[in-house]
Amino acid sequence: MSYELQNCGRLLNITNFYVDGSSAPNATYDPLENPVDIENGVASIVYLQAINEFQTTHLLEVSAWHGLDQQYAYPFDTYFLDTSIVALDSDAQKSFHIISLKPVDSTNNFFPYVVTDGPAWLRDSSGAEQFEGRYLRMTFRRTILTQFFIVALFSVNWGLTLVVVLITIWANDGNEVNDSILVLPLSVILTIPALRALWVGAPGFDSCGIFLQMIIVAICSIFLVMRVGLSSKKERELRRRRRKKYHRDVEEEDIPISDIEWMETHGLKRASAMPSTPQENSA
Repeated sequence: MSYELQNCGRLLNITNFYVDGSSAPNATYDPLENPVDIENGVASIVYLQAINEFQTTHLLEVSAWHGLDQQYAYPFDTYFLDTSIVALDSDAQKSFHIISLKPVDSTNNFFPYVVTDGPAWLRDSSGAEQFEGRYLRMTFRRTILTQFFIVALFSVNWGLTLVVVLITIWANDGNEVNDSILVLPLSVILTIPALRALWVGAPGFDSCGIFLQMIIVAICSIFLVMRVGLSSKKERELRRRRRKKYHRDVEEEDIPISDIEWMETHGLKRASAMPSTPQENSA
């Protein structure tokens, strides 16, 4: 309604509002229903939300994201909404001019952006008469705070997953791993779904999130339990010796040589063995 605009006054006649081509009015405004407060001999209209506002349900246009459902773009998913409104005088059946349609504020962690806001001529249900109305097209995206919150939790989950992978690689190389470290992958398995549950309006499935993280952590946990937790001290010592022998063999392959040997292996001669220049012979 226009009760906060300076250039617009209140409606004086009973007005019916038709939304999205509805044949029956979605709301009816009667200015006589507004209560009047008389104070010090001055009458003022009391604003009541139930009389001056109405709510309608709209369908969101769900478009594909690179051929996939919008849930794969979460939290950067985008939705569209189209709507039209006609205001008719209930007695004269004359349409009122609507100056503009604007969203008030964000809702349910979505922020609206106006794409198109302009006048439109709409026909009645019989199609015989046209009325002036207003057309509005909006896009809805997650708020910046919601996107930052989700990306932060997403990074934390992948950070925990990478820690488990590094511990598994470290243990596989034969390094000593404390038994208490083996509890970490099991706790990560419980932590990742708990952090995932904090995502605002999250879809039930995401391709590169909890599903892949749980698989990686589960495989690493099974490997640590079977390879490290259930192995004997003799097997651990054998893996450690093999690792040391491997590094020792690699170091022995890198044998340093002198400059003379390097020159000989590359077909070069020492400066003393090279023939002197003509200037040196004349001297």
